[in-house]
Amino acid sequence: MGTNTWAGGDSGNETDWNTAANWSGGVPDATDDVVIPNVTHDPVIGSGLNPTINSLKIEDGGNLDGNGNTITIDDKDGSSYSIYVVPTATITGTLNIKVTGNGGYIREQGTGSINNLEVDLGSSSDVHYLDIDLSIANNLTITEGIFNTNASSNRALTVGKQISIASGATLNC
Repeated sequence: MGTNTWAGGDSGNETDWNTAANWSGGVPDATDDVVIPNVTHDPVIGSGLNPTINSLKIEDGGNLDGNGNTITIDDKDGSSYSIYVVPTATITGTLNIKVTGNGGYIREQGTGSINNLEVDLGSSSDVHYLDIDLSIANNLTITEGIFNTNASSNRALTVGKQISIASGATLNC
């Protein structure tokens, strides 16, 4: 597991998520903590590409175009964040997120928003937390585990359309 930082290239594929040369460590996989910094060519997740990574951080001035795809985040970084988007970062296109790792935090403060969020943890007792208020453009689905809006203090959760909670799953507000 290591940090894999977006560099963006000049090869004609400078925005392609799935081009190894655009990354410091090749195309990210489930072992990578992915970092999107402020660079000239922002990453776009190619149509039909639904990557799995360890964690996602979008830094100051960084931008990620989800292009209608889903990123599965299967764990958290060394600071316990599965998703960390700073206030001056941007999510464009339609970005869907699925979290599967236990004990992680979500901090999404950027411009734009997560389209759909699915919480699908390993067991009904595994927990994922909000670290700051969160707005989801469309749907929140909790298929397994606990999604807790109260990490260290109560956090507002705004869902644009629908909340679905499977039998045995929990939303703690």
